[in-house]
Amino acid sequence: MLATGAVWACGWSGAARLRDRMAAITLAWWLALLAGPVVPGHPIIAAGFAVPGSGWPGVALASLVPALALASVAAAPQALRRVLLAMVLVTLVGTGLLLHAQGHPFRFGSIATQGTAWGALAGTDDVLQRLQRIGRISSASPARVLVWPESILGRYEPALAPVLEIELLRPARDAGRTLVIGMDLPMAGNRLLNAAVAFYPDGRRAIAVARQPAPLSLWKPWRDSDTFVADWRAANVLDLGAGERAAVIFCYEEYVPLLYLLNEAFDAPTLYLALANTWAAREPEAAAIQTWHSLGMARLFGRPYLKAENRPAA
Repeated sequence: MLATGAVWACGWSGAARLRDRMAAITLAWWLALLAGPVVPGHPIIAAGFAVPGSGWPGVALASLVPALALASVAAAPQALRRVLLAMVLVTLVGTGLLLHAQGHPFRFGSIATQGTAWGALAGTDDVLQRLQRIGRISSASPARVLVWPESILGRYEPALAPVLEIELLRPARDAGRTLVIGMDLPMAGNRLLNAAVAFYPDGRRAIAVARQPAPLSLWKPWRDSDTFVADWRAANVLDLGAGERAAVIFCYEEYVPLLYLLNEAFDAPTLYLALANTWAAREPEAAAIQTWHSLGMARLFGRPYLKAENRPAA
């Protein structure tokens, strides 16, 4: 809250000239976008619902809205200001109702995501049970590509390889199915990568990596070990076949719109694939708000959006 308040406080200006106040609030808009890792969410997300499919022009328009609103209010007589304020309140209420009516799909073409309510991992036995459950559900799925949530198998250990092969990979290859599974990959120095591993029918594998794990709980920049790695240059795009290139967004990253803009600028994805692990969210609305953030950014650029989420144990 302190970080967010400090960033948006930059939008206040006591300057006498209106253009200086407009410049200050526009600067704060961009500063909040750049401060994404510590300032979750951003007004640009609303542009995805207001002007879906507008892309980069929508980004430019959204950045001008606060300054234009300030200019409109400043130029209006006192009576009209009350009308403008009422219009803003009605717009906010309408947007809230619209968001509550939104859902996110679990299938796009032959690509499907699998939601779970398995909660937190409870040790090695739980991992083995999950492998078996994933195997059974995957075998019954008609999808060509089936995607599982973030960290659904926890930390990957080489000892799991034979079980993974028997329970999941061999049946998937026989069915011509690609599996995308969220897991934490160990690195040297007791560091971890939050990753999604794609297992293709021809035996190939590909990895998409989280660029910004959740600060403090996963990403601990003051540590050299016992931390997840944050790297905004990491590759997070997976080839899912049939011309589909999925930009994978991991959990906390859904709050960071700048990561979507980086994908749009450099990777040309055809769809967005959100992997989340929200078992610690006691309130369902908390997980829903996270979804609305990423759904807004996907709609801003007119991209299909799918989500695989592991929620608290039912």
